[in-house]
Amino acid sequence: DTLSQMEEAELLVDAASRLSEPFLLVIVGEFNSGKSTFINALLGRKYLQEGVVPTTNEITLLSYSEVDSESIERCERHPDGQFTCYLSAPILKEMNLVDTPGTNVILQRQQRLTEEYVPRADLILFVLSSDRPLTESEVGFLQYVQQWKKKVVFVLNKLDLYRNSDELEEATAFIKENARKLLNTEDVTLFPVSSRSALEVKLSYSNNNDREHHGEVLLSDPRWRSSKFYDLEHYLLSFLDGSTDNGKERVRLKLETPIGILFLVQTAML
Repeated sequence: DTLSQMEEAELLVDAASRLSEPFLLVIVGEFNSGKSTFINALLGRKYLQEGVVPTTNEITLLSYSEVDSESIERCERHPDGQFTCYLSAPILKEMNLVDTPGTNVILQRQQRLTEEYVPRADLILFVLSSDRPLTESEVGFLQYVQQWKKKVVFVLNKLDLYRNSDELEEATAFIKENARKLLNTEDVTLFPVSSRSALEVKLSYSNNNDREHHGEVLLSDPRWRSSKFYDLEHYLLSFLDGSTDNGKERVRLKLETPIGILFLVQTAML
């Protein structure tokens, strides 16, 4: 109908205008997958609440603030209903993160995420829990987002729950096999990590002001190496470096966003 065509056209204009904006990383996962701990580990501080009750009830854009603070600097709701929190985490200088409710909540009532943020995402990070990877709601969400042909990177969280490397290999093979079918792709990227360990290590060095050698200090800590978080961070940061293959892919992903939306608009109009 005319209204949906207008909405799709607006989405296309919006996506085109975002080509010059920071990389948009949308983080999804079922409630209790450790998503908040993962985001805190990525940011390097306990900005988000963690716990056994769902802590994220709405979509939240995490954006950079100059003010150095141990907590979220400020949160505000924009006139269009967008909820944005400003933090001083350095990684946000390069990319905006979108924190989301659990996939079980998204499919029920969070149309905004699936209709606005998934189409605009440059990369979707899907956080899975080691004790129950690929639940029914996670599979449902992947089936839903597949129409947008987005690049999805899987994070297998709570790595320390596996007793040995055989258990880990069995789990990663299971996830990759199913993800290939769900996303209709041979190229499945999966990072097993322990977000809790990574966060603990980062917090223990958070007062170290030697930013230049911060990475070397972390690498010297066996807890950091065993958390395997470095591989994932390195992968994400390589998207921001235009000279790397991932950096070139970042440009392609950004360009594909308006192109993909245009394709869907054209298809809908036929």
